[in-house]
Amino acid sequence: MSSNQQLITITHSAQVASRAAHHFYVFKDSSKSITNTRMKKIEKEDRTIEIAKMLSGDPPTDSALKNASELIALN
Repeated sequence: MSSNQQLITITHSAQVASRAAHHFYVFKDSSKSITNTRMKKIEKEDRTIEIAKMLSGDPPTDSALKNASELIALN
């Protein structure tokens, strides 16, 4: 589907996320009584770290970082 159209996917799956061409980190920001949803573009060097966090938690383990690098390399 994405070869002919723009596709936006929100996922908690590292395997799915690793296939994307562009990544954004979506998070909530709370201050006082207001909560906002924010997005931050993840630059190339941070992709591996964020995908590794999906695999093992924060901070990511060494094996998760290696696995994330391998998943990204499959593209």
